Amino acid sequence: MPDAKPQATKSLTQRATEGIQSIVSNNQLKPLLDTMSKFHAYSLNNNVLIHSQNPNANNLANFNSWKQQDRQIKAGEKSIEIIGFSEKEVQSEVLKYDAQGNAQLDQSGKHISETVIKKIPVYETFRVFDVSQTLGKEPAKIPVYEQSPKLAETVNKSLPDVTKFNTPEQKLVAESVAYTVSKHFGVDTSKMDLPNVAALSSNKDFKELYSTLNKIHSQAHDLIWRIDGKLKELQITPTMQPLQAVQQTAAVPEKPSIKARTNEATAEAAKRNGQVHEEKQNSKAKTNDRGIE
Repeated sequence: MPDAKPQATKSLTQRATEGIQSIVSNNQLKPLLDTMSKFHAYSLNNNVLIHSQNPNANNLANFNSWKQQDRQIKAGEKSIEIIGFSEKEVQSEVLKYDAQGNAQLDQSGKHISETVIKKIPVYETFRVFDVSQTLGKEPAKIPVYEQSPKLAETVNKSLPDVTKFNTPEQKLVAESVAYTVSKHFGVDTSKMDLPNVAALSSNKDFKELYSTLNKIHSQAHDLIWRIDGKLKELQITPTMQPLQAVQQTAAVPEKPSIKARTNEATAEAAKRNGQVHEEKQNSKAKTNDRGIE
């Protein structure tokens, strides 16, 4: 079988590896978690790639997706390259055997074969743009959660209890998950302090580092989906707010808006409203970023 990862995709994987090493060695875990809070449905590698290319990204889609939403890419804007995964159907001939493992023969004694369809993984470079890189008749909007005691209570009750974990790695994972999930829903994170990831990881090899970060990503992703379901039952949903207004308000540090504090937390809802981030142009293949390594 040919290599499923072309050279361009291998280059992106290498960039993600180098990005993780830089994040850990420079104790820059929190900025990565900020990105992860917005793009938890993307793989860990893609979160690192997004963070390294546009750490302020809020909502991503490819060229055709923005075009379908009557938005165009601003002149001179550079795409964000991420790794896309899809499955390609291929036909092959296989020999037939009965339940006992005996060859099935035709009347002439020839081994019978049949055509089967297999799905093989295909990795390729996807080029996407943030909503801030687009123009349209209407101002760009992003979904924002209105803060309320019920929302904060629901989120906080679902967060992992850090005091129940013993090892430094377990505490790092639990605290990072709590931060990422809180950030996603706009719940206050100002009193959350993360451990020094560089110090904790000084004696670990890359596989161990990756495993730890992947635990954070996977657990945060699953917890966000569970909390999202609870909020839907409580009829707590985000509303679409103009991106420019949110950004302008967020730029005033002495009086931050609730909406500005939460604009990072809700890109996932936009994806469920049709702003799919990794559509493959003119393809029937089903894209699944969660399968990216």
